[in-house]
Amino acid sequence: MSYKYQEPTEREYEPLEPGEYDFVVTDVQDTYTNNNGNFILPVEITLKGTKINIRSWLAAGMSRKGKPFDMIAPFLKCVRKNPAVDEQPDFSPKSLIGARGRAKVDNEEYSGNDAKHKGKNFPAVAEWLYDRQQTTATVSQGDKAQPKSYDKPAAASSAPKAQPEDDDIPF
Repeated sequence: MSYKYQEPTEREYEPLEPGEYDFVVTDVQDTYTNNNGNFILPVEITLKGTKINIRSWLAAGMSRKGKPFDMIAPFLKCVRKNPAVDEQPDFSPKSLIGARGRAKVDNEEYSGNDAKHKGKNFPAVAEWLYDRQQTTATVSQGDKAQPKSYDKPAAASSAPKAQPEDDDIPF
């Protein structure tokens, strides 16, 4: 097999109806610490019933205002891979790839530096959904069984979303 270079084409994104979707974790990258000292866990999920993949760089640390934040804990609870409080989670691909959960998904406007994507909307996780009473994971490492799932997205909430202040953004 060989590769021959072709000019890249602009990536197209499917429109997405905002709502709640079941998903499966399809990729996990190595964790790292960013320039602000925040711990980063890059993950990719695929929404059930779609061809849409969403990449998220989950972070935990301190905001620019000095407030602690944690985007990783809700994800771990959502996929039922959270350890007991103060224990180290298993971030390995073996542990997380194939894990299933449910998330509230919305479209967000691109805010990066690539001019060709400015003004375009991309699917993004607005909230990882989980049982608020759950304290530790209830699924063993090899068990991929999950609670009841739904194939169609739930109706989108008409409540306005709270927008973070610039200083609360962890990057």
